[in-house]
Amino acid sequence: MSFTHDIIRKLKQNPDQNIITEVLQNGNRSYTRQKFFIDAQRVYKQLKNRHIKKSDRICLIGPNSYQWIVTDLSIVAMGAISVPLYHRQDPKELAYIIDEVEPVLTIFFDEELKNQIQKYTNFQTHFSHISFFFSDKNETTMTDFPQINDTLTATMIYTSGTSGNPKGVMLSHKSVKFMLIQTKSRLVQAKFGSNKKDIIFHYLPFCFAGSRMMLWTQLHRGNEIHLSMDLQNLAQEIQSINPNYYLNVPTLLERIKQGVEKKITSQPIPIQRLFNKSKTLWQKYQDDNITFLEKLYFFLLRKTVLTSIKHKIGTRLEFLICGSAPLHPDTQSWFEMIGIPVYQVYGLTETTAIVTMDMPELVRKSYVGVPIEGIQTKVSQDGELLTKGPHIFQGYYKNDEQTQNVIRDGWFHTGDIAQIDSENRIKILGRINNVIIPSSGHNIVPEPLEEFFTSLDTNIEYACIVGHGQPKIGIIVSGTLTTTQLDQIVETYNLNQPHYKKLGFSILVEQGFFLNHELLTANQKLKRRHIEAYFESQVAQKLKESA
Repeated sequence: MSFTHDIIRKLKQNPDQNIITEVLQNGNRSYTRQKFFIDAQRVYKQLKNRHIKKSDRICLIGPNSYQWIVTDLSIVAMGAISVPLYHRQDPKELAYIIDEVEPVLTIFFDEELKNQIQKYTNFQTHFSHISFFFSDKNETTMTDFPQINDTLTATMIYTSGTSGNPKGVMLSHKSVKFMLIQTKSRLVQAKFGSNKKDIIFHYLPFCFAGSRMMLWTQLHRGNEIHLSMDLQNLAQEIQSINPNYYLNVPTLLERIKQGVEKKITSQPIPIQRLFNKSKTLWQKYQDDNITFLEKLYFFLLRKTVLTSIKHKIGTRLEFLICGSAPLHPDTQSWFEMIGIPVYQVYGLTETTAIVTMDMPELVRKSYVGVPIEGIQTKVSQDGELLTKGPHIFQGYYKNDEQTQNVIRDGWFHTGDIAQIDSENRIKILGRINNVIIPSSGHNIVPEPLEEFFTSLDTNIEYACIVGHGQPKIGIIVSGTLTTTQLDQIVETYNLNQPHYKKLGFSILVEQGFFLNHELLTANQKLKRRHIEAYFESQVAQKLKESA
């Protein structure tokens, strides 16, 4: 039985229970399991009427919504291939993907975006608005979804990447079903064996692999999912829903931390002192340099001051899950201090989203957890993390050469530099293709240095080290700080660095610059090659000035 059949079977149980709730400013909109099942049948019938068959490709372009979820599941359940596309992506890139996919159908939500895409596409796909599939006039006679061979492709997810054209990652029904078994198991472990129903909040776009696996995992578990419909009101929505846990990217956790600390500064002086004392004692506790009385004092502060902070974030919150990008260890430690563990997840679209997940008893800061059950991992001689197992993708669509380049002897080459400790926990050090080699010949992995640099001042938004092939490396920084402040931070950074890692120059741009100039991927990762090209002349000038 395919994973979609498992989900549909669960929808038939407890039909009056809510399964999806859209969080809206003027009151939430909920959908029952029965409604979901009926609408899935409705979409299926319309697709059949259009002669959609197994392995046909269907693009789905739109924001997270109940209709998106139902449509996506219906496509996959009938054996067709769902190709979700990011609705905020450049229309030219979306057109490029559609031309490569050659879908029999493209389902869209926004007319203006569709018109923009049509300006650039060469392939004449048929476009249909999402509302067409949910008309009450559509037939809803109950019909069983067909049996699916688990070797069929379930979905094709396009990775934006940090350079080059996006690639279509093909994931099979078998890989997805395997992954859902693993994610359900790890969530039960994170909840210390509890299998009770959870309240879930979700805001990350479903067109990304990790977000989609979280969605399907919760549908598989039968949990009600509360969908954010307006990313501008996340803080209020999270407080309103008060979930047990939710999936995050590091950026949101940083904002929560900064927001809390900013509010603390407006509290009475005694409260500020107690909070600062909590941080001091927590650091001593982490360093295993705390006396018995100090430990008692800290746990008293946690029960009072820190618990009140935790409850402001969520009274039901058991833990947070974080993936997509490196989480700063100080942020993870801060949340643990107030009583909210943060469990990291690591994976790629090509690994059906996941390779490792934190386990409560094995959390180690700066590490991304231990491998999920049923897979193999190892580090190659050149330090690259390799993995093998049923989670590995089928290949890149229309790109056998790239597929053969990353899958060799059954091992998928992640492109990440990693190390594994004695407890089998994995630490990601950086990307192999991000290694900077200045003219001195030294190999420099930029990510750890950038992480350290950003930790020196909370006003730093992004930091990108450049200087490949140059006599000096430098750093491009965005944030809310002055040039003088940046110079001081560079000076502090350089104090204990070996000569080849010292920064010879810096360039400052305003907060939001990287995002506004499309220098970040959809997952908010640095597009290093684009950044190097954009700042090429400024870097050359800086090198000339510092020669």
